[in-house]
Amino acid sequence: MEESIEELKKKIAAQAKIIKGYEKVLRLNEQELANADEIMRMYEQIIDFSRSELKTAKETVEASSTVSNLSRDELLRAMDKIRSLEDANKKLREESLQFGSAD
Repeated sequence: MEESIEELKKKIAAQAKIIKGYEKVLRLNEQELANADEIMRMYEQIIDFSRSELKTAKETVEASSTVSNLSRDELLRAMDKIRSLEDANKKLREESLQFGSAD
């Protein structure tokens, strides 16, 4: 009977070691899950930041395009005004030549 008690104690000790091993594996799995969760949050933050950067870049390009179009329009208006003034000067010179030759 002493041997069977000794064998039972060995079995209980072996089972305790197995249980401790499972508990360790469980803690490691829980830590791995926490790490995976943290990695997912970091990726989500990166995606949100990238989305924000892309939106900002798009707005910058649109603003630049708007400014370019406005500058182009202003330049065209200025060129039209210059042509108009040149035409007016030409007419004035022609009129002044006509007055000069009328004398």
